[in-house]
Amino acid sequence: MSAVGPAHSAAAEQPGPGSQAERPTPVPTDDSPGSVVPQRPQARLTPVQKTKPSRRLRPGDLICAECGEGNAPTRKFCSRCGTALTEALPVRRRWWQRLSPHRGPRVLAAGARRGSGGQRDIRAALRRLYRRAVTIAGILGVLVGLTYVAYPPLRNRVNGIVAPRVEAAKDRAWGMVHPTYVPVHPSTVSGTTGRHGHPPADVADGYSNTAWEVVWTPNSPPTLTFDLGRRVSLTRLVLTAGTVTGYADHDRPAQLHLVYSNRQSDTLTVTDQARPQTLTLSHAAGVTQVEVQVTHVYRSQHGSDVAISEIELFAKQ
Repeated sequence: MSAVGPAHSAAAEQPGPGSQAERPTPVPTDDSPGSVVPQRPQARLTPVQKTKPSRRLRPGDLICAECGEGNAPTRKFCSRCGTALTEALPVRRRWWQRLSPHRGPRVLAAGARRGSGGQRDIRAALRRLYRRAVTIAGILGVLVGLTYVAYPPLRNRVNGIVAPRVEAAKDRAWGMVHPTYVPVHPSTVSGTTGRHGHPPADVADGYSNTAWEVVWTPNSPPTLTFDLGRRVSLTRLVLTAGTVTGYADHDRPAQLHLVYSNRQSDTLTVTDQARPQTLTLSHAAGVTQVEVQVTHVYRSQHGSDVAISEIELFAKQ
């Protein structure tokens, strides 16, 4: 029997390629799945069905987008299904409710009872009466409008009454924005006697090459009197001072004082110019006579008489 050496003993102790000793032992890590306890099966949620609101809807209430329930405007979640009311649609007032002012529900103080407000209750009753009256008036207006459209005889009757008044109102409004002036011709013109061949009537004859020429003195200013022959409201006076042939050869009026038959007067400041100038009359309403006094003049170096070629009076149409 042969002896076994140390080399053979070491070789005998080494495991073979197929032995179990060469497999590494698994080491658990943190990401390994742990054991799970079995859970009870959960019931599947059934979808919420929209149904009729359980309360009477008022303007401003929020309608839940999931179940259709009406909620107060102060709520954030539906009172029936609990859904957030971020996408809820508010209830709007109907067209006939918009005809009257809306004040919302009345809020009573703690301990107060309805009907104990005194003057406030009276005001509330008046407001309710006003709202009802406005509502009734709106309904009647709609009915009348429908009748007007559907019933031609009524439409023709209304047009025959209203159309002339509307046109008259339009004409008055147009006249206020774009006034039209018509000349007023006096029946007679009298006054201080002028130089020979230049009587007072020359200021109203419609010709610019004729003139009233009269001596002017500050103590006794010359005067013209226009008799209109009827009652009229004057608004403008167009003055042509001097003469056509020699404007600077005569004194020209610098200020006119007008006295009317209605016991009122106007003082007009005149510009020293040869062309016609328009002056506004402020107190000549409903007059039959106008007296014109030449109180101040632009002096001339060649004479002492004042000359006026034309005075035209106008009334607003």
